[in-house]
Amino acid sequence: MLKTVLFDYEHLQRMTFSDVNLQKEVLDMFRYQVGDLMSRMLDEQGRVQQDVAHTLKGSARSIGAVRVADYAEQLETAAPGEVDMVISDLNKAIFDTMDQLSTQVP
Repeated sequence: MLKTVLFDYEHLQRMTFSDVNLQKEVLDMFRYQVGDLMSRMLDEQGRVQQDVAHTLKGSARSIGAVRVADYAEQLETAAPGEVDMVISDLNKAIFDTMDQLSTQVP
């Protein structure tokens, strides 16, 4: 289990020029994308799954979802026997991130 920060709110503020409405819009897009990507990831295996993890990593890093990005990065290179465990950790990081954001972003 990674011990990285869950979410870097300062990064999100910098990327959105501290515009709360823009933050909400960006986070809504991220929520939608996470749902879509995780659905695709669970339906795929191998290289396609790694490509989806790579896309998720980039999206997460761009908004400051540090732990989600770190687990997505782990999934990119996970051995076949580790994939299910990393996906489980990734799902938890997503849940925890969304939970924190629901209380942190006005």
